[in-house]
This record gives sequence, structure tokens and C-alpha cells, in this order.
Amino acid sequence: MLTVAPPVSATAVAGAAGGGGAGAAASSTPEDKKITEILAYVTNLEAQMNNVAKHTGLLVKAGSDMATGLFDFGLAFTMLGQHETDALNGALSQMGHTADQLSLIAADQVEKEKRWFEEPIVDYIAMLGAVRDAIDRRQAVRKASLAASADLEAKKAALVKLRANPDKNAAKIPSAEAAVGAAETAETAAKVTLETVTARTLDEVDRFKRAKADDMRKVVLDYVQLQIEYNKQMEQQWAALVPDIEAIQVEKVAKRSIFEPPSGGDGGGRSEGRGASPADAALAEATSPEDSSPPLPSAAPAVATPTPPLAPAAPAMLTEGAPPAAETAGGMGSTAAADGDDGGAAFGEEADEAAV
Repeated sequence: MLTVAPPVSATAVAGAAGGGGAGAAASSTPEDKKITEILAYVTNLEAQMNNVAKHTGLLVKAGSDMATGLFDFGLAFTMLGQHETDALNGALSQMGHTADQLSLIAADQVEKEKRWFEEPIVDYIAMLGAVRDAIDRRQAVRKASLAASADLEAKKAALVKLRANPDKNAAKIPSAEAAVGAAETAETAAKVTLETVTARTLDEVDRFKRAKADDMRKVVLDYVQLQIEYNKQMEQQWAALVPDIEAIQVEKVAKRSIFEPPSGGDGGGRSEGRGASPADAALAEATSPEDSSPPLPSAAPAVATPTPPLAPAAPAMLTEGAPPAAETAGGMGSTAAADGDDGGAAFGEEADEAAV
């Protein structure tokens, strides 16, 4: 329901409706006060409804522009699909078809908004104009009644002056009395007409207020339902397009990091351990725990060549008072020599390596 601002110029409205000083004097009646309030109400409501109609027109125009834009959008995608591969042709053409359907839905929505929202607002502005015209007619009747009352007072005053000198104005007094009677009849008729018109105007304004509340509720509700239905149709069209786009079969290109070597050539052989450079092979042998043990047997002959002289040197070490550790080593060497086995020499070599 529209909020109407309180009358900001009630005095000016009353003066304009009353038509000057006489109107101001007569506007003290309860009916005249109601008419003044109604006139201020209609003036404010008309300004608010004109503002709503203005923005409604802009909204409808925006919907019309969207319908045109969707049509051009669909045409562009249809033409794009004709220049693409078979995989994209169908989906892009379907995209253009969907945009065309959306354009039709948007155009239909514009027509509905005009019929169910914009036109009722314009009609209400016209009804407000009719209410204003009714108030203006009532004010005209009021002015006529005031004029009849003023005419009666003037004729009564003229009759009083004539009666003040009856001998001189004897011939004029009957006509003056007849004029006063006619003025009284005219005033009475004008007052009856004013009362009738005032009552009918107040009744029409009250009926308008009651009908306006219900009609505006219906207009706003219809607009909301139109928007809900419109957005449902738009969503259905977009949702129907999703399977067509998802069904596009495009050859996928494997993604790899810029830090990874290419899959073929020397880089691929290097990643699998084949075709490695000598430096890479040496580094692999040095760092591999399984390949570190084989060099030990090859180094054994180099150590075994000086070991045979150690056996006869053992007594000299004993005679020179060698420490007990040397005696233990000599004893082990003499035992290995007594055995006369090559394995004993190897055992001595292992003992020497342990001592080192």
C-alpha cells in the first residue's frame, strides 16, 4: 500500500478550493474540511503513482531490451557453431537455440508486465484524475451556492433600502421583493445541489479508497507471480542446455608441470634408468646401498701383498718387549702360519683390518 505524505499545503488547497475569502469563510463546515483533506490526499497520491508509473515504464523497456539482446546473442552463437568442429557445432547451435527461446520468453514477459502491472498503474492515475475532476465539480457547485447566497444578501439589502423610503420607492418595492424571493429559491436550490454533490463525492472517494487497497494488493501480487513464473521458465531453458554441453567429446591433452621432462627422447630414458650418462651412472653406484659392497673384494689383493712378511716379524716384536696387544696379534699370526692355509692369511688380513 502506498504511503501518502501528509498535506504540506492544506491551507493553500483549502484556499484554492474555496475560491477566496468567501470560500475560506464557508470552508469551516465539516463537509468542506473533508473535501480539503481529500484534495490533499489525491494530490500526494497522484504524485506517487506518477513516480511508480515512470519507473515501471523504465523496467518494461529494460525487459524489451533484454529480449532483443537475447535474440542477437542466440544468432551470434548459431553462426559461431557453423564455423566450429563437429564436436562443438551441435552444442553451440543448441546454445543459440536456447537463447532464441529465452528471447521469446522475455518478450512474452514484457507483454505480461505491460498488461498486468504497467496498465493498471496508468489506469489508477486516470482514476485519480477522475476523482480530482469530481472534487473540482463539487467545488464549482459550492461556488455557485456561495454566489446564490451572496446574491440573496445583496437583494435583501436593496429591498431594505427601498423600504426605508416607501413613498419615493413604492413602485420599485414589489419588484425588489420578487427578486428577493427568486434569490431565496435559487439559494435553496444551490444548497440542495451542493449537499447532493458533496455527499456523492464523499461516497465515491471512500469507495475509491477501499477498492484501491484491494486492487493494489492484487496488482503487486500478480507482478510477483509473473516474476516467479518468468524465472522458472528461464531456469528450465538453461538447465536443458547443460546435458548438451556436457556431452561434448573433446580430445583431452595431458597436463604436465613445466618442471617435468618431456615424455620422449633422452629425458624419458633418463627417467627410466636407461641411456644415462657416465656421470649419472657413477652417482647412482655411489649412492645405491646394494652396489656399494662389490668394491671390497677387488681391494683385498692390494692389502694382501704386504701380509706375508708379518708372520716372521712376530718373534722380533716379542723379543723387543712389544705390548700385550702385539703378542696377541703375533700369536694369531703364528697359528695362521701353522695351519698353512691360504684362508689363515685372509683371516689375518681381516684381523689387521679390525685392528686398524
